[in-house]
Formats: sequence, structure tokens, C-alpha cells
Amino acid sequence: MGNTIQITLKGKVLKEVNVTETNLDLSFHKIVDIEQIRGFDTLQKLRSLNLSNNLITEIKNLEHLVNLHYLYLNNNQIAEIKGLDALANLHILDLRDNQIPEIKGIRALVKLRDLKLSGNRIAEIKGLDTLVNLRLLYLDDNKITEIKGLDALVGLQDLNLEDNQITEIEGLDTLVWLQSLSLGNNQISEIKGLGALKALGYLTINNNQIPKSLVDELGGTSHKAGYDPNDPDDFDDYGDNDNTDEEEDEDSEGSWISNPRAFVAYCAKKRELVK
Repeated sequence: MGNTIQITLKGKVLKEVNVTETNLDLSFHKIVDIEQIRGFDTLQKLRSLNLSNNLITEIKNLEHLVNLHYLYLNNNQIAEIKGLDALANLHILDLRDNQIPEIKGIRALVKLRDLKLSGNRIAEIKGLDTLVNLRLLYLDDNKITEIKGLDALVGLQDLNLEDNQITEIEGLDTLVWLQSLSLGNNQISEIKGLGALKALGYLTINNNQIPKSLVDELGGTSHKAGYDPNDPDDFDDYGDNDNTDEEEDEDSEGSWISNPRAFVAYCAKKRELVK
């Protein structure tokens, strides 16, 4: 066999790989217990490990993979984040579509850039304060009611909080480099708390409690030709249209804001005018 080793599960050979292999894909093998996999823990140069789309219930037996940069555990049956403390070089961690109720067990992953926790049972944003290098955070399709616990993530660029139970936009003031914010399918009724997001280039607010007429009035899904978001004089023109026939209480559907900075500025100005 030379420099190759066999990756086996319950005696069955899954793969034959070189000992210097840096990428190992073990997805779709009906793996229940990581400890039953033999061989992959000897791959000291492994950078990427894909264990997605299996039946894994517990994260374990990964402590030898100290050079791992990418770990994919999405679409399993994991109920707790643990067993990752030794993976200090991890850059991407994908735990989407599991059964995780709480964010924990990742404080040691200080080099983490992408964290995907979509499709779990998370009710509170916490345990992220050491992840100062995080650039992407997906928490969509959970049970989150409040935006908080993000203050330390000053370099975050992409935040997805869609499909939760959020009622208010808050807790984003330190995210000055945020470029993409997804808030669709929540219970938000007012646009506020976005004033500090000067780099924001993409914003979704579809299917909230914001009247569709307001979204249309503020540009909605269409780009207003010739509009300059950096020119305060253009704010007066931003909401001008003739869509007076829209139902005032109709929820917005399928709306993404083509000019988020102008949208936020106009909302702020409109609130001042009605005081």
C-alpha cells in the first residue's frame, strides 16, 4: 500500500488515500458514530474534512486534526457543539441543519472566518465574543427573538438572521464593516438600528410586519436611476412615487432593498418628520 491508508467504517473500506492527503470527503455514508471511522485521524496534513449528510449525533475523535481549516458537519443529527477545542486553526465550520439548541464549545476557534448554524434550534445569540476574525455568520432558520451578542464581531461582513422570531432591529452598532444583512421572515415592524452600517450594500426585509406600501415608497426592489445615496438633497425624492393604491397593512413580499443606505437614511428622516 506504500504511503496510502484505508479509511474504514465498521470494517468496510470507504476510501483509500495518501497519508499526505489534505482533503477528505466522507459525506453520504450513513455514518452514525465518528469513533467508528478508522484511519482518518492519522492524516496529520488534512485541511478539509467533509462529514456532511450523515447520521452523526456527537462531535468527537477529531482532536488529532490540528491542521484542519475546513470542517463540514451540516445535515446530521448533532445536538451539542463540543469536541472542537483542539481545532484552533479552523477557518470554516458548517453545522447547518442539525438539532443544536445553544451556541457553545467554539470559544477556542479564534481563527474562524465562517460560521454556519442555520436550521437549528438556537434561541439566543451568545458565545461568540472570542471569534473576532469572523466574517460570515449564518443563524437563519432558528428560534432567535433578539439581536444581541455580536458586539465583538467588528469585522463581520455577512449576517443572515432570516426565518427567526426577531421583533426589533438592534445590537448592530459595532458592525461597521457589515456588507450584507438578511432579516427576512421575522416579526419586524420598523426600520431602525441600522444607522451605523455605513458599508451595507445588501439588505433583505421581506415577509415582516413592515407595510409593503412603505417598502415600495422607499424604492423596494427597484433601483432609482440617478439617485445618489451620498447626497442628502436626494432624500426628499427617494420616496416619491404614485403607488397610492397599495394596501397600507399589506406585508412586504420578496423585497430586497437595492440601496440600503438611502433606505435607512430615508426611514430616519421620516421618523423625524412625524415627531
